[in-house]
Amino acid sequence: MNTAARGGIAVGVLDTPSLALVDTAGRVALPDADIEIDWRVYTDRWRGASAASPRQVAIDAMPAVETRVAVGGGDVVHRVYATAGSPAAVVIDIENASPGPVAIAVSLHGLSAAAQQHLDTVLIPSRPWQEHNTKDGTKDGTKDGTKDGVVELVWPLPHRASVRMLVPLVPFVATPSGVSLDPAARPSADEVARGWSIQLGRGARLELDDVTLQRAIDGARAALLLHAGVDRPRPGVDVAMALEDWGFDAEAAVVWQRLSLRERRRAARRVPMSDPWAVVRAAVQGAPGGVPSDAGAFLRAIHDVVVREIGGAHTRSRPTTSTIELFPGFPAEWLGTSVSLHDMPTRLGPVSAALRWHGPRPAILWSAPEGITLRAPMLDASWTVTGASGEALLAAPSEQLLRLATARREGERVAEPGSFY
Repeated sequence: MNTAARGGIAVGVLDTPSLALVDTAGRVALPDADIEIDWRVYTDRWRGASAASPRQVAIDAMPAVETRVAVGGGDVVHRVYATAGSPAAVVIDIENASPGPVAIAVSLHGLSAAAQQHLDTVLIPSRPWQEHNTKDGTKDGTKDGTKDGVVELVWPLPHRASVRMLVPLVPFVATPSGVSLDPAARPSADEVARGWSIQLGRGARLELDDVTLQRAIDGARAALLLHAGVDRPRPGVDVAMALEDWGFDAEAAVVWQRLSLRERRRAARRVPMSDPWAVVRAAVQGAPGGVPSDAGAFLRAIHDVVVREIGGAHTRSRPTTSTIELFPGFPAEWLGTSVSLHDMPTRLGPVSAALRWHGPRPAILWSAPEGITLRAPMLDASWTVTGASGEALLAAPSEQLLRLATARREGERVAEPGSFY
């Protein structure tokens, strides 16, 4: 499946073992069903979305993808998201927001002969299609009777008209009682995005002034929860570690049980990244829809930028002391900006901290369990404290950090430190 191989933004429903992937042109791949759903627009000619310079964003950084194609002084807007219900389904909603009429073609690739015969169980639209074109696929000139069929459905859309279609995440043949196949009864993309935002009220949180990075973090946290329960691709070590890092304990326990023995050993060793900020920057640059493709690795890197735990003395049942380094990977880009982390898990309990600025000097506020020693060596190597909560005014940042920040603002090329640790 081409789209699945390229990756994309995942959309799906919590506690459902299947998901869909949306690529940069709005093509939808369902790895479990092994089908791909493409689309194109007709004005004076047919144009595929990938050839029309689409603009794409994850709505509120959540698993709801909006792709826009410019036509005739307006846009055709293509939205993909997933909803719970009976059945759980991907929703594809296409709206003509241009001033003139258009036609929309949706093509389904990889359909078996049985799926083509029961097309109404694969894709359920809100309005009847006007054209239905079917062709058998070929490979090297030879008919392939398994999964290479293509079906194309066409709808004319006047100004402001739309068509919404359901694609069940778990295919079915018959329509059992209690199943709702009315696409109009499903919530909108904005409502689904708001629901995901509520889900992210639990676990650890990081709040930044950097809007792009904030969206990437929030989107990755949602994607992390989504990937935790799916069968394909099976969640791996980075997902398990990131779930633990960000306080999603129930999901982490489920993923841990699915890891191989080798993967469990790797997760237990947990080696900090040598340069986590470089991983963060690389993940955000060119992220589809603003959401990093590898949510687990990205969130591990962000965690290593803001907190590092160094083990201390232990009793038989639990550690009794621990040292936490706050903002050990603090990047030059954050100088003068507000940063707040909430409820980051540690072995002794959750830690929260915030940075505010008084001129060139950072003020740090913290809340931590008793027995934890806090340090911030990247900001002020002399500062250390043991206590449950408080605030302190730290020394001005180091000359190295200031030079790096100045060079970045002026667009100079500078050598990065090998590590912020």
